[in-house]
Amino acid sequence: MEKPDWGQSLTIGNTSMDLEHRLQIGLIHALDESIRAGQTREEVAKILAQLYEYTNAHFLAENLLMRLHAYPEYPLHADEHDRLVGSLEALRRTFDSGETSMTLESIESLRSWLAVHIQGMDRRLSSYVAENGIPVVRRT
Repeated sequence: MEKPDWGQSLTIGNTSMDLEHRLQIGLIHALDESIRAGQTREEVAKILAQLYEYTNAHFLAENLLMRLHAYPEYPLHADEHDRLVGSLEALRRTFDSGETSMTLESIESLRSWLAVHIQGMDRRLSSYVAENGIPVVRRT
């Protein structure tokens, strides 16, 4: 599968959210490249941990934003976040068990899921935030 490049299709129009998504996708690419390059398990594990921790922090911030402003799609959006976190946890277990080929397949699945999520759910959230004049102050 072709890696999605950052571009118009993944830009949702909210600078803070776009920056966070770029970092998240960058970590997925770094994880993929580190495995393909044959880096040590410790190096790969470090990137995987960064991806997991950053994704959790990003999703917690988005979930809080949605709850604070009564976002109508909150339950569905939060469920999607939970599914991806579960996928990342499964990826960590797979990696820890030494199954590298399964890990590469899982990375491709994560990459695809995130692109679809950004283009759909996050784009709608960004529109809701803009339409309702909600200030979004985020860490980058």
